[in-house]
Amino acid sequence: MRTYDLMKLYEAAVLETDFTKRPERVAKAQEAIRRRLTEGTADPAELAAIDKTLAALAILEAEVLPKKRYDSLPVEERETD
Repeated sequence: MRTYDLMKLYEAAVLETDFTKRPERVAKAQEAIRRRLTEGTADPAELAAIDKTLAALAILEAEVLPKKRYDSLPVEERETD
């Protein structure tokens, strides 16, 4: 898989505004990166970019977890400001 393909999947995850769809987009990007790494042909610059991308995807994943927990609460238990 070309690096460009990885970037398209990463961008789709970053730009996803629907929190119910974001985990799937993050997972697809992570899987594409894993496949790329198994090819064993990435140069040091690409490996550094992949490392940063995986870190960013982990942050996106962490952002979704609190939202999913909040949405799973009964309405009467949700905080309102």
